Amino acid sequence: MRGHRTARPSSSGRSCNCAECLRCAIRATRQRSVEVEARWQFYGRWSAVAFGGAGATRTKRQTSTTTQSIGSGGLGFRYELASKFGMHAGIDVAHSPGTTALYFVVGNAWFRP
Repeated sequence: MRGHRTARPSSSGRSCNCAECLRCAIRATRQRSVEVEARWQFYGRWSAVAFGGAGATRTKRQTSTTTQSIGSGGLGFRYELASKFGMHAGIDVAHSPGTTALYFVVGNAWFRP
């Protein structure tokens, strides 16, 4: 790699002192996430959903440790297209810091209810 210089050895035996080195930039990254979804069948084939999630990363670099976390959530409506297969279609509005999105949904990302 251009600009890759040897400095202190790492646990793998390789080392560098280069700010652009991807191996050093993400050497000790940890991540966690959690998601939840609740559905309420309020009338016949119609249901409402609420969902949310959160994630966090922690990156250790040679001189510092950075922690970032973010949360998101939203609401939506579903119509059951085929009760035999648990097939739903609907619209969701989701929000996270810096963005809001509108989703058209067919099917289910989770297990069949």
